[in-house]
Amino acid sequence: MFWIHLVAESHALDINEEAIRVARHLAESALPPSLFGKLRFIVGDATKLGLRDEFYDIVVSFSTIDHIPGSDNRYRAICEMVRVLKPGGCLVITVPNKWDLYYS
Repeated sequence: MFWIHLVAESHALDINEEAIRVARHLAESALPPSLFGKLRFIVGDATKLGLRDEFYDIVVSFSTIDHIPGSDNRYRAICEMVRVLKPGGCLVITVPNKWDLYYS
């Protein structure tokens, strides 16, 4: 939500419907309507996004890819992220770092 004022629209996706419900509620509570209106919340599977090809300028996966079971599924999720990314877009994938104090 830190960058929502910089973008025209932002989409959040999670396979867990409850996580999406909570995220929507927290965002709605924290943001003015003008910024909250830029957010879209999607319940979906990262291995089959069901989103348009080459639509996003930036795709970000925050500490999620390591929660997808099986290397084949993780590969499919990355392929889906690339598929929905515009040519020249930016894909950012983060994973926990065991040296980070938060995770230790």
